[in-house]
Amino acid sequence: MSGYEMIVCRDERQAKRIRQQVSGNPNIRVVSATHPSQIFGFSPQRITVCEGVDLYQPFHGEGRLVDLLRARQLTCGDRAVFIVL
Repeated sequence: MSGYEMIVCRDERQAKRIRQQVSGNPNIRVVSATHPSQIFGFSPQRITVCEGVDLYQPFHGEGRLVDLLRARQLTCGDRAVFIVL
């Protein structure tokens, strides 16, 4: 998948609340920063990081979270958008 949006939440509780708000929109994937398996396998054009997410935390042996998220956007090139709330 590419050309879609990923919303990164600080925990599963916040992700669940946002999933309910955007339910029915197949172009948005809501993930929790605490679950790496939710982030892999998806190349979003737009990434929105919710308040409270520590982008510079080590991410399960994969480097920093911010680097991992930006790597997910490589296929989007100039169209990639990275928003931190």
